[in-house]
Amino acid sequence: MTDTSDGAQDKSLQEMARAAFARDPALPVIEFEKRWFTWGDLHQVAQQLSATIVASGADARATVAFVPRNCPSALAALLGLIADGRTIKMIYAFQSAAGIARDLVRLKPSVLVAAPRDLSPEVLETARAEGIAVIALTDMLATALPGLSQTRRPHDEEAPAHPQIQILTSGTTGTPKQFPIRYALIAAYLQGGTTMYSSHGADFSQMPPVLLFFPVGNIATFPDAKVIWTHRDPYATFASSMSMRAHSRPIFNKDPDIAYMRDHFPLQLAFHLARPLELSRERPKDIYHLYYDDLVTNPLAQMKQIYAWLGDAWTAPAETGMQAWLAANPQGRFGKHSYSLAQWGFSKQDLAPYFSDYLRAHPVATGAEV
Repeated sequence: MTDTSDGAQDKSLQEMARAAFARDPALPVIEFEKRWFTWGDLHQVAQQLSATIVASGADARATVAFVPRNCPSALAALLGLIADGRTIKMIYAFQSAAGIARDLVRLKPSVLVAAPRDLSPEVLETARAEGIAVIALTDMLATALPGLSQTRRPHDEEAPAHPQIQILTSGTTGTPKQFPIRYALIAAYLQGGTTMYSSHGADFSQMPPVLLFFPVGNIATFPDAKVIWTHRDPYATFASSMSMRAHSRPIFNKDPDIAYMRDHFPLQLAFHLARPLELSRERPKDIYHLYYDDLVTNPLAQMKQIYAWLGDAWTAPAETGMQAWLAANPQGRFGKHSYSLAQWGFSKQDLAPYFSDYLRAHPVATGAEV
């Protein structure tokens, strides 16, 4: 637990993972290849993995090498390892068997967790020579491999004092490399740094907006939080965000990778809409829905409504200050951002399935060409 300045405490990453598994086991959590998996499905895999690691002879300080794949069992395994407080050493899946074997020798884990397709004869022979127990993730099962169920490395003398995940770098400048991040840092990021609860006198409005990327979990951390959600035509928003991100991605990548953006960003934006939609259904009184067109048409009227919703007094100095800001910052002051769906090869029909749930709840599509 992380102490805050007023005596409140943040949730640790372990606690957050355990809280996730404590949810209704019948609740659907992830759809994969047209099949829904529940929290109960994920928890079962995590429990199998935890028990198999303990049965291998690995103690609490034993490190685990993990070859992640894009499948529910891998997600369940990762959450399970976090819930157990394990130090996790990620191994890049999209490399040769020889590369995975070399990583095992270099990382010296007690246990290897991987999908069967990554457990080649060369990898298994290396695990046997190094005394590493091997656990296979098959569909939604975690099972020890016969003959490799026991580790000869029951603990790791060089394991960090605090659990960490050695994540992989992007690989844009070469083979992805392990980069250690402590659990505490990840938890702080998810919860907005050093959490200060509004119920203890802190100001939730000072928390970073990244919290709304994961609103259902984070809102529980701030029980007195009120959220203002601004709604705008998602088709226009999508085209605008694609344009802006195409210009910003070269800052961190060799190129924007337009093909990747086209393949992944529609679903990403759909998730960003689905998460607060879920929250608004669970806590409707805690979200104020602010519509972009109303805000642009009469900003002061909208601000007065927000003040009333928050229970704050509307004062003359506040109104004067807002009027001055509006006068100094007219729309289009810095020019007009031009964008269209066509430049990305999309039409509204292409994107409609991603936005259908959102638009049923908030029919803000203007019908204008984008």
